[in-house]
Amino acid sequence: MTFGDWLTLQMNIAGLNGPSMAKKLGVCEATISQWENNKTQPSLKNLIGICEILGTELDRNPTQLVFELVTQMNEFKWAMERWKKRK
Repeated sequence: MTFGDWLTLQMNIAGLNGPSMAKKLGVCEATISQWENNKTQPSLKNLIGICEILGTELDRNPTQLVFELVTQMNEFKWAMERWKKRK
């Protein structure tokens, strides 16, 4: 399960949609959509806010969430390094 899948599932369980989650979290609707579609990942501050709003805890699945965030950060760094070498 990706972070986006997890977020969508938890929002559905909480009865929230993208616009209502965005308003509660103080971000734009496009940001929520990007998270749901795994285009970007929330900052740690926003991740904590998401969990508070959804009434869930990071420690329910921290390994998966942290692993996913670290993996995506490493993939981004690798892609940036390859891009820089092309110049």
